[in-house]
Amino acid sequence: MFFAPLEALLDSKDEEVLNEALWGLVSLTEIKEAELGSFMGRPLVTKLLHCASCEKTAVRYPALRVLGALCADTDVVTILVVELGILDVLAKILKGPLPTDTVEEICMTIFNVSATYQRKIIGQMVASLGPFICGVLAKPGSVSERVSTLSEVNRQRNT
Repeated sequence: MFFAPLEALLDSKDEEVLNEALWGLVSLTEIKEAELGSFMGRPLVTKLLHCASCEKTAVRYPALRVLGALCADTDVVTILVVELGILDVLAKILKGPLPTDTVEEICMTIFNVSATYQRKIIGQMVASLGPFICGVLAKPGSVSERVSTLSEVNRQRNT
């Protein structure tokens, strides 16, 4: 794909080159069929985080757009972005005055991160509590027997 050449441009010190490379990445992240996780690795995410930390809005904003798109991809990609420090970068950015569009990008990114971690927490709860709940429901006189009895009573009433 086109990520590698654009990633190489992120090493530039020229604001215009960075801006164009970042907007190129934004365009690629908007392709619905793109599997971002398979193209975005640690080095690219690290460079994006560095660009998002930049004081120049022309560099910061498109970097935030790409990072936000990554956090909307798969849980694995979101966790990678979080582990590499996006929350620290966002906290730093939020300390200063910001244009509305930058605040919107930050809010969407935080929303996507929280959705991933909510799924992860729920998954862990189900994995640890699932066997316990099944054990409780399998006992004689358990909730499942009471529910099936109530269901039978309701069926008889309706006939």
